[in-house]
Amino acid sequence: HILKSIDEYGHLVNQDRVYYLDREKSTEDGLLVLGNFLFPIIDKTERDMVNLVKEWGFEDVMKHIWFCHTPVKGEPCGVCHPCEVKIESEMQWLLPNNALQRYACYKNKAARNPFTFIHILLIKVSNKVRRALGLF
Repeated sequence: HILKSIDEYGHLVNQDRVYYLDREKSTEDGLLVLGNFLFPIIDKTERDMVNLVKEWGFEDVMKHIWFCHTPVKGEPCGVCHPCEVKIESEMQWLLPNNALQRYACYKNKAARNPFTFIHILLIKVSNKVRRALGLF
């Protein structure tokens, strides 16, 4: 995770709402890997990002980002954590309808049946195993 690496190897400086590694307070390794990067959105929440995307007119660009951990037939699954975050932060327009239906189905089942957690977990593990074996 980038924040963990920054905390361990560097120190962020905020200048004009853009963050970068402090050259004097960061380690040599931290500067080698992250020293040339700027982090303008590191302190933004998903909801902040929704507002910025709309303000900057980047909705079309956002449709081409990849965030899903367990895609189904090359499309977002709707049930992995990144998909849930996108849906719950009003970025559901990034997911296809079948992913939104899966999300609604799993959320509805989970609310009614505590054993649905096991079912969802098995699906996620199965998808990861299939990806690892190249079956996706």
